[in-house]
Amino acid sequence: MKDRIFWERFRPKKFESVVLVPRIKNFVGKGIKTNLLFHGHTGIGKSSVARILVEDTNTLKINCKKDKGIDIVRERIDAHCKEYGIFVKRDDEGNPLMKTVLLEEFDGATKSFQEALNDFIEEYEQVARFVATVNNLNKITPEMQGRFNIVNFDPITLEEKTYIQDNYFKYLKAIANHVKFEIEDDMITKIINNTFPDCRSAVQLLQELTISNDFSSVEDKLNVYSEEVYSFIMNGKNEIKDNYFFVLDNFKDKSETLLKALSRPFFEYLMQVDIDKALKIGQKFILISKEYNQLYTQTIDPELHLISYVTDLKALINE
Repeated sequence: MKDRIFWERFRPKKFESVVLVPRIKNFVGKGIKTNLLFHGHTGIGKSSVARILVEDTNTLKINCKKDKGIDIVRERIDAHCKEYGIFVKRDDEGNPLMKTVLLEEFDGATKSFQEALNDFIEEYEQVARFVATVNNLNKITPEMQGRFNIVNFDPITLEEKTYIQDNYFKYLKAIANHVKFEIEDDMITKIINNTFPDCRSAVQLLQELTISNDFSSVEDKLNVYSEEVYSFIMNGKNEIKDNYFFVLDNFKDKSETLLKALSRPFFEYLMQVDIDKALKIGQKFILISKEYNQLYTQTIDPELHLISYVTDLKALINE
């Protein structure tokens, strides 16, 4: 259907089509050899890779945000791992294909779910492999993490970031060409930079443009966090109560938007309005930004993490 959501319509169907840095491609490209846990930002391709990997297996798919009771473990997973009837997929010689359990949004699973699953993973080690996707690795118990090989989908070096951005550009450009939509390269780059590393959000913005053909509305969205946020950071006051309510009132459940706004876009803004200040604090700013971005996917409370980020930035700006 031409009217399908772009993200689903153009979701990669083959492993070779997914934007993956070599470190990940080399590890998972050989197929499912062990239990795998993919973690990283939303929209970065974890689910796409997981679904491709389990496609040619006998797989049970579970969304752990919806199906999180321990009865799911005791009944559905147990039954799946024991099933060898006429409905299982088989190879050309009639042998049953590998059994897999795909645990999507696994960080939505309760602690009791994880505890129950822990024993099943060990019990069925000879017959099944488990593949899980999470945004927040910190919500997975240490015992459960120990059952998986953990793969971080977020870029961990500047080279990886550049590699992903370059390939996101090719991906969005290919979509635009496919639907015969004219868009400047600079606009594609701006969309990627302002949504990175969330490719899904970038594709959704592109689709919005193809529907409205209103580039000014997307420009407004891309700059939505400019003046108000940056004026608050630079207002000379650094009260915990003010910082707390600013984050919760404006960015509750939208913490990634603020995280992105406080990174490079804020430093670019600072370079424009007070270049002397930007040069003076530049090195400290980079270190603070790097620390908070790296720790974000591990935090239990994203809003509290951002309150701390705002507080540290205000202290740096006003020192």
